[in-house]
Amino acid sequence: LKLWTSIQRKLKGCTVDNVSDLEENTKVILEAMGGDDVDISPLRNLLESLFELATSYNKTRSDLSEKKVREVSSIRQSLVTVKEKIEKFREQEKNLEALLEVAEKEVEEAKLGASTIRKEYDACCTSLLTADDLADLEKKKKYLEVMLKDLANNK
Repeated sequence: LKLWTSIQRKLKGCTVDNVSDLEENTKVILEAMGGDDVDISPLRNLLESLFELATSYNKTRSDLSEKKVREVSSIRQSLVTVKEKIEKFREQEKNLEALLEVAEKEVEEAKLGASTIRKEYDACCTSLLTADDLADLEKKKKYLEVMLKDLANNK
């Protein structure tokens, strides 16, 4: 009876996490109890079942823990990969912005050059006009002004 009390005390003080630690000690106590004239096989079967369940629980918990560690590691690696891609995209964005700035400057320079050339062309065309051409242009200008006044009066 003292041996059974010893097993009870040990089982009361343990949790599911450490019940497997008592298995060997309990087996020794059960062997010592087996010598009496009492049939302890139901107790032995119950305790063996308890220890099997505890072992199964510990294995399942360990497997689940390992699985979670692998998943977290995989997710962490994915995050590192995504972070690296984001950095590459930011670098590409900076490079593209620099190229865009250069292209915009080139466009402005081209517009300025085209404007300058247009002014030079107009100046050349004006200087090539003869006195008769200028007189003809002046007549046409006056005619257009008269037509414009007529249109304005007819409204």
